[in-house]
Amino acid sequence: MSKAVDDEKLHQRLSKALIRIRDEHGLLNKEMAERLQVTEGYMSQVLRGRRDVRLSMLNRISKEFGVDASELIGDDDLDDDGDGGKSGGDEPGRKRRSKIAEPPHEGAIPAL
Repeated sequence: MSKAVDDEKLHQRLSKALIRIRDEHGLLNKEMAERLQVTEGYMSQVLRGRRDVRLSMLNRISKEFGVDASELIGDDDLDDDGDGGKSGGDEPGRKRRSKIAEPPHEGAIPAL
């Protein structure tokens, strides 16, 4: 598998995780950007999988929304519908499973 394909998959995983977090918190892109102290344009690019994200930003997202950084880029269970991500998962009335159960314990952010 090529590096470009690997990078694209990471971007897609992060994008899916961030969209899920945004939707679960009932935020607009602008509001999410404000909470993370980035521009709305940057946030839009990240949400569309078109922007690289530094580890410091993954850490900021993790702390702000109480998720492990590994949940943001891990491939386990982000595609709950089993269609390889083809449907986009945004059908009206569709309920998504949440992986956010409780805030992480101190020091729970794994080294990447």
